[in-house]
Amino acid sequence: MKITKVFCDLCEKECDKMRFGVVSGCVMKMTDKGQPGNMVFEGHYCEDDMGKIIGFIESLKNAQHNDSK
Repeated sequence: MKITKVFCDLCEKECDKMRFGVVSGCVMKMTDKGQPGNMVFEGHYCEDDMGKIIGFIESLKNAQHNDSK
């Protein structure tokens, strides 16, 4: 029998296999040589920390909209 365990990347506690979220993304950035590049990431988060991640993403979106005014 195979047992799969999932741990939160933020709090490091074991997550319920049916109640965790995965966030994937890509951030554009300049390399050390001034060339365009990107940073790809993925994280697994428990239900409680997933709410924190979504709140942080929303704050970035709101900050971007406020900067463009």
